Amino acid sequence: MNNLIFTLALIAFSGFVSAAIDPNVMQAADQGDARALNHLGVIYANGHGVPADYKEAVKRFRLAADQGNANAQYNLGVAYDNGRGG
Repeated sequence: MNNLIFTLALIAFSGFVSAAIDPNVMQAADQGDARALNHLGVIYANGHGVPADYKEAVKRFRLAADQGNANAQYNLGVAYDNGRGG
């Protein structure tokens, strides 16, 4: 049940969700765009088009959260609350 809540929370607060990693999103994330970093975190956390990788998801959430992205801050908090923050 916690996994379902975690997944739904990430989807609800991600801003947008993709079935695969869009090259434009990857490029924006590589350039440090907070919204794109949060989006990649959601993709990695949920395994959309890639194997689920919570370590990578948390890394992306943290980078976006450090820039003040509220969705990423929330997602990072949810990850920690579910024991996936580190």
